[in-house]
Amino acid sequence: MYATQQPRERDTLNTYANAFSNGAVLLSTLIQQGIFALLHADIGYDPSGNGTHNGTHNGTHNGTHNGTDHGPSLDTEKTAYMTAGAVGSGIFVLCGLATVFGVPERKDITRPHRSSCFPFGAIKKLFCHRPFLMMSVIYVLLMLGISAKQTYCTLLLQYTFDLSDQVFYIIIVYTVASIVSTFVWNVVMRRTGRKKVMCLGILVFLLPHNAALLLATKDMLGSALLPFMYAVTVWGGIGDGAINLLPSVMMTDVIDDFELKTDRKMASIFYSMWDTVNDINGVISAIVFNWILQSVNYNADDDVQPNSVKQAFRYITAGTPPAAYVIALLFVWLYPITEESRMKTKMALDARRAAAEEEERALLNAVDDVSVQ
Repeated sequence: MYATQQPRERDTLNTYANAFSNGAVLLSTLIQQGIFALLHADIGYDPSGNGTHNGTHNGTHNGTHNGTDHGPSLDTEKTAYMTAGAVGSGIFVLCGLATVFGVPERKDITRPHRSSCFPFGAIKKLFCHRPFLMMSVIYVLLMLGISAKQTYCTLLLQYTFDLSDQVFYIIIVYTVASIVSTFVWNVVMRRTGRKKVMCLGILVFLLPHNAALLLATKDMLGSALLPFMYAVTVWGGIGDGAINLLPSVMMTDVIDDFELKTDRKMASIFYSMWDTVNDINGVISAIVFNWILQSVNYNADDDVQPNSVKQAFRYITAGTPPAAYVIALLFVWLYPITEESRMKTKMALDARRAAAEEEERALLNAVDDVSVQ
């Protein structure tokens, strides 16, 4: 399952994986915007167009309405979206082919443990494994905070702070800060440990970042709102790098701990369970957030939203994440795997693998001797 059994090397690989994952999101955004610019398609819903989509109304698709330019025609929009989709699909296929045919699969020297297609007994042990349960709660809470910020940040900037023209640039700055800080957090993690980095990222960076978004208003800051928002964005991106990296490296510790205690390799089941729980959490949170927006009479067709909607975006985007992060910190404190226990697990697994490899070599030598005779 892993490219290496050494925890430090796995941490480095997870660091690069997270950084490249965020980089892929950034690259896809840039590719999409580049295609839109080449096709002169300023894509976006224009509520000011009297119920039109970018100025198209009553069968008029020439990009104008009453002499006012509201954007590209519907045909141009379709072409832009189809072109962007085709480019994205091509990149996806190429990456998939490179993964399947270009990355050799690691083979274990030891005999793999065979289990049934439905390992109910192993799954029962999984749910009795305390580190797995703690990690599941931590992961769900962190992803809840991240998804709330990512989903509604654009609407917060557009309606609450009236910075719709800066949304694209703010998202880029946030993503770049997260990517760069991921490598810094990896270095800090080696020196201080996983739990301390998690606390540092949340308490020093993410909580102040969200508090600033909760308290700041256009009337309070005036012309200083824009530089303030960029400073807050960089600060939050640094914290985001920590909570994106830490779950992935902590998950490998949980899998190692389970393997040591049960002598079963179930990494694929672990990741499947975590992804399933996270998907369920995403569906439930989306339903709740949409219900909140409906209760305050949010209407996407309105150019100007009432204060109740603006505050709802503020509380969802900047209020939900810190609440989730603080609860996650409680479970981080209860998380049973420490730096000392992690090193003991590593040494025990290394000794077990060395003994298994020695036994395998002895068996192969015995077979060779018999064949020679």
